[in-house]
Amino acid sequence: MLSGGRNLFDLDEIQQLINNLKSFSRQTDREQTKLLAMWEFFGDDTKFQIFTFGIEPKEKVCEKLVNYFQNISVKSEAYLSLAKELIEKYEKNKSKLSHREKRRYLEDAIDVLQKIVQEAEKKKMQLPNEDEICLTIARAYLLRSKIYRPKGMTIPERKKEALRKALEWVEKVNFQILTEAYLVKSEIYLELERTGKSLPKDAETVFEKALNNCSGHPDIIAQIAVHWAELKNDANITKEILETKVLNQKNVRSLKKAKAAFLLGDDNETKQHLN
Repeated sequence: MLSGGRNLFDLDEIQQLINNLKSFSRQTDREQTKLLAMWEFFGDDTKFQIFTFGIEPKEKVCEKLVNYFQNISVKSEAYLSLAKELIEKYEKNKSKLSHREKRRYLEDAIDVLQKIVQEAEKKKMQLPNEDEICLTIARAYLLRSKIYRPKGMTIPERKKEALRKALEWVEKVNFQILTEAYLVKSEIYLELERTGKSLPKDAETVFEKALNNCSGHPDIIAQIAVHWAELKNDANITKEILETKVLNQKNVRSLKKAKAAFLLGDDNETKQHLN
């Protein structure tokens, strides 16, 4: 087990978790499995050791514990929920976190999910949410790569390694089941390009799939749209996408809009967004 939990939860959160465990039998199934995942993963942290004494020894509770530890499908859902919560906490608080704390959030999220993947492989079992787990690991590695910034002209090896692993995990996903994988893969490609790598041969297709199948994240979508338009190099084909995904979006930065207008040959709008 990891000892990472000690920096990720404050005392109020620990107390709330302990209170929840004391009323374990009255929690919903989702809440129960989440509590058990936290207990198992962070159990070596001294603040969490009180969990052992918090669960009521009732028959239904014992059945729940047996089901959790024997049913890998139940456990995998709990671990996925915990990993997503760690990533969400990271994204919400990253402006206030130290470099070490940022790494801890993301590395614990990765370790949580790799633990369940390894357990499934050992038992030769298929996880029902395997695609989502692989995509979440890929996203965590992508986020981890972004915390390593270039030093002058030198790209940190840890950044390269994180991007390599992000790409490795996203390739495990069935893109037909989880089309959001196109968005994550596109982001990985954009981050790879920032390290000086050329875009892979399938970049144009991946970008196009992301634009046609994914929503939300307007600034990321705008970046993808601009790169896709540059690869297409044909304003007649790219006009609709650039207008809907970039120029008509309120939450897209002016510089991106200026680039989109430039690609469409609209000098007036380009100047307008640059001023």
